[in-house]
Amino acid sequence: MGSVDNFLSQFGAAPEAPDSHGALDDLVERPGALDAFVREFSGQSESYWFYDHTEELRFDRPNWKWYRVDPELGNLTELYGVTSTVKRADNPAALIPWAAKMMYEKLLRTIPTQTLSTGPDDPNPLIIVPSMTLAQFSAIALEAKSAHKEKFEDAGDVGHMAHACIESSIKKALLTSDKKVQELIDLPADPRACTCARSAKGWMDAHNVRWIETETKVYSKKYLYAGTMDGLCIVDSCSDPACCPVPFKDVLSVADWKSSNRLRTSYIFQVAGYKAARLEEYGGSIPDCWILRIGKEDEEFEPWHLVADDFEDDFAGFLACLELLQIVDKVENRISERRHSISAVKKEQKAAEKALAKAAEKLQKAIEKAEKKAKQLEEKARIKAEAKAERERLKAETTKVIVEALLNPPEPNDALKAAAKRYTDIVAEESPEEYTPSIVPTEENE
Repeated sequence: MGSVDNFLSQFGAAPEAPDSHGALDDLVERPGALDAFVREFSGQSESYWFYDHTEELRFDRPNWKWYRVDPELGNLTELYGVTSTVKRADNPAALIPWAAKMMYEKLLRTIPTQTLSTGPDDPNPLIIVPSMTLAQFSAIALEAKSAHKEKFEDAGDVGHMAHACIESSIKKALLTSDKKVQELIDLPADPRACTCARSAKGWMDAHNVRWIETETKVYSKKYLYAGTMDGLCIVDSCSDPACCPVPFKDVLSVADWKSSNRLRTSYIFQVAGYKAARLEEYGGSIPDCWILRIGKEDEEFEPWHLVADDFEDDFAGFLACLELLQIVDKVENRISERRHSISAVKKEQKAAEKALAKAAEKLQKAIEKAEKKAKQLEEKARIKAEAKAERERLKAETTKVIVEALLNPPEPNDALKAAAKRYTDIVAEESPEEYTPSIVPTEENE
């Protein structure tokens, strides 16, 4: 029982009774213990509460999905995520040339080469690809095919490291009186991620940014979507007219960091979704949004400053993405149900065909068995008829011998005795119950 106690204690349950039933009851009754147990083994994170603690959401981090918890039944309903929603607005065809370029570059890095030169001072050595089989080249090409995925994963890792550093630095700033990031903390080891973080710090310094929140969870009860907003802050205009052509001061703004190589239209819809959900729950006004591309190669930042007048169109774009996603999901569900229905019908047809085939096989076996039995009976009857005919023949032959022997007694009497013996054998075989050995001629009664 000690091992059970130790296991349950990890989730806030310490049974008072020494029996296992008491331990389980205590686990259920202790507030939060069962939730902790479910979180640990269901892959879902801690609860997030919205609308005065009346709406509970859970986040499945491994699959990056949001769920709403039914307040009465506890059922989980999947919600749309802000980021996954706006991806519908991206043009996947635009990534094809880039993916081809990534494959080409990896192919150049991995294919074996050979340098031919006239000597150590040859200014233009010739680099060639040595001869190889088609199978060898195919293996190298197939390996290079995944280059774009590796690039995505690498960029994602850099972005996560930069975000973590920025988030830690903002959380530290929130504990200070001026709410400003004075220095970056938890700088990542990757130099590209460090450059991204320093680029973000450059924007904060240039715009006198004072932080209110970071990594804020937002949820729209009206449109049923959720997400994580990078930050909410107060921003001043900078001295660069290209960035801030109209001076402003102390404007409440949504901030969103992007470590990608370029800014995309979908990012505008994304921050509009965050802003709308935040305003839906708390009301008030958030005039501006900032989308900030933070560079990996230098410490420059590329900002998109979205003012209040842009919001209506931007949020309409987000809702269009959401509606498209809902329609696509609805159609895909319908097609999936139809496929399941067709699959079920085909399964039934296959089962019926199998049953018919089995019945036909069984009938065929019965027919073959009956034919075999009929042949056996026919053969038995034939053998019996042939045996009877042979007996009749021998009987007639024996009768003739006996008659001839009686009319012309032979000398010696061996033929008569043999014929009589055959006759009695035949009679005994045909009617064993009528057989009388006394009629068999012997030397005594001869």
